[in-house]
Amino acid sequence: MRELSAGIGRDILAPRIVKIQVSATSSGFEVRLTGFSTTREVTQGTFRFSGSAPGSDIEVAIPLGNTSATWFQSAESGPFGGQFGLTQSFVWQGQSTVLNAVTVTLTNAQGASAAIQAKF
Repeated sequence: MRELSAGIGRDILAPRIVKIQVSATSSGFEVRLTGFSTTREVTQGTFRFSGSAPGSDIEVAIPLGNTSATWFQSAESGPFGGQFGLTQSFVWQGQSTVLNAVTVTLTNAQGASAAIQAKF
């Protein structure tokens, strides 16, 4: 889909994740990513954790509509256009060494991003 604004065309696309990193914290871990949204919205993040132990795979869907709206409607976001950063913290109870990767997908009204993975 293409939107025309003042004679300038821009593609209206699903979000795109350009960088992802996962790191340990004192209570679990956090996933940090940089992404881009041509619509300046991200409605949901899906985090799929995989591990080496049977039954260690977990999927968590987190609503991001309010968070992205706060960022994209702020004056600070103007110079960045559709670029955004997201840090999502997770508290982990148990042995964190059973997890070995997280795969993230972001969604907006246009669809879902390509999945991108980070290893622990």
